[in-house]
Amino acid sequence: LHVQHVVSLFPVVVCSNTPVPELYLAIFLSFASAFQGPSLITSLVAFGEGGVSGEIRSVSNVSKRLSEAKKLGYKGAIGPHKHSEDHLKGVKTVSEAISAALDTN
Repeated sequence: LHVQHVVSLFPVVVCSNTPVPELYLAIFLSFASAFQGPSLITSLVAFGEGGVSGEIRSVSNVSKRLSEAKKLGYKGAIGPHKHSEDHLKGVKTVSEAISAALDTN
């Protein structure tokens, strides 16, 4: 499954049912893991709004999200590239996020 297929399926499946756009990146990654085979890296949190052209858009409260994730035991995070926080792998596109999040070992 190509990223373009994940991106094109995504709005149909979740946009009308998910009122929290910050969850879109996590849902993209779930689709990718299900269709491509490798599991997502454990202890990873993902957040970011996804656009229909595959871009990952900025979200609010990044520091708070990362702080809460750390308290819950998450060791890494994937999110919008515009934020330079500790333990955050910034990504610009869904493709970058998928490459960063899938466990290929």
